[in-house]
Amino acid sequence: MTLKPRIYLETTIFNYYFLEDSGRKEDIIATKRLFEEIKLQNFEAYVSALTIAELERCPDPAKKTKMLSLIESYNLLRINFESPVLYEELAGKYILAGAIPESKRGDALHIAIATVAKMDILASWNCNHIVRFRTQELVRAINLSNNYTDLAINTPKEVVGT
Repeated sequence: MTLKPRIYLETTIFNYYFLEDSGRKEDIIATKRLFEEIKLQNFEAYVSALTIAELERCPDPAKKTKMLSLIESYNLLRINFESPVLYEELAGKYILAGAIPESKRGDALHIAIATVAKMDILASWNCNHIVRFRTQELVRAINLSNNYTDLAINTPKEVVGT
């Protein structure tokens, strides 16, 4: 029996599912394909309280409802921690190293949550702060020096190979 890759879905993934932007058509298709792969149980997919809280802040009530409904529709699992200390400390290390700017602490928290929860992949469309070479390089070094396993940080396009 092969283990399914454990994938953490960061907030931008839900936004892209409902995005209507002809310039990002390939990205939207890749996002929907990732959800189909999840439905086919090719991944064990997770969200966190942070992802849900960020979705809850969507100013468009109809879009917010649709994005949140994806969690139930695709049977996404929820990462639960009794204490946020581990991922808060790890996020702080990412910020201190310059992997993520302090003003984008939520992005550092997504990476830390995925790391502490032992995810294989963090899927995101945030290419400004999360899915970028320098972030991945620093996160890898910090994770390994803190006895965490490596975390792949990819766009849905990279994950599903489109």
